[in-house]
Amino acid sequence: MQADLLNKLDQIEALLALDYGLAPSQLVFLPAGEDGLLYTFQSHGQRLIAKIVGFRTGVDGQMLERQLQVIDRLAQTAAFDFVVSPLPKLAGGFVGRLAEYCLVIYPFVEGVLQRDSQTTSRQLNELGTLIGQLHALDPAQYPALAAQVFSTAEAERLTAIFSQLPKFAGHANLKPVYDLLAPWEQRLRRDVEQCVQLGESLRRANHPQVITHGDLSPGNIIFTPGGQIKIIDWEGIQLGLPEQDVNMFSDIRHLPHFLATYLKVNKRSLQLDALIFFNLTFVLEGVVQRVELLQEEALNEVQRQHELDELAAELHGHQWFDVGVEQIREILKRFD
Repeated sequence: MQADLLNKLDQIEALLALDYGLAPSQLVFLPAGEDGLLYTFQSHGQRLIAKIVGFRTGVDGQMLERQLQVIDRLAQTAAFDFVVSPLPKLAGGFVGRLAEYCLVIYPFVEGVLQRDSQTTSRQLNELGTLIGQLHALDPAQYPALAAQVFSTAEAERLTAIFSQLPKFAGHANLKPVYDLLAPWEQRLRRDVEQCVQLGESLRRANHPQVITHGDLSPGNIIFTPGGQIKIIDWEGIQLGLPEQDVNMFSDIRHLPHFLATYLKVNKRSLQLDALIFFNLTFVLEGVVQRVELLQEEALNEVQRQHELDELAAELHGHQWFDVGVEQIREILKRFD
């Protein structure tokens, strides 16, 4: 999907100008996951950031619109000024259209992406407080939100990829993918099995759910020049377990630090199994998305090399998983 949207740069610029009244002087696309595009533009010497989240035709448009309306309600509440609401295309609606996609466009927010900066202890404490405020909301006041289903789709998709892995070895474009994945196959298969088991266990347990952002990651957190923290990309908002939002750092080496902060600030208990499940899901999703994208013939050489580098980084970071889990286990014991 990302490659498709990259080829529609002129159309996206026209949509921003005509439907939203926005005319950025320069658009530079950056990797932002399979489901969206991040772009920057320069205005009066300042670097500004915006986010386009795209969904293929067939998404439940009514459900998406209800979620966006909830986000707007939160954004209009003074106590939740860290919530960035998407731009309404027309009065009462937030979804734009571009060919086979519907687009949700988040406003231009001045600042620096969290993943581009060093997070300080003060910022970690503030993030823990903000997410705790979200989790403290009464879910009954937001009946439009769907409940989390603890999907194991990424595990199933990775299993399908492994069934095709021997064929990659004889394919010119996919041989580098084979070389990266083959040494990790046994470990990733164990992760798939564990992810499926934990997902089934969480579904059976029927734990009380809170309001969650649903897609907290460093790329969705912006630090403004005034020291504020703004959180974007809320279209995944749902009723779920707080562990999903706490598991906000893609690098598990950083997660224990935020976990300790969140527990200290919010005085709540968290489940180790849920934290492992969400982190495994994140890891497997990253691998699957990169491999599936690398199978697209439309990628040019620069894009292909970038995705190979990202896949290598995903796999390399996974070597810290067991160490991270042990650190998380010790932190949870301290706060029991």
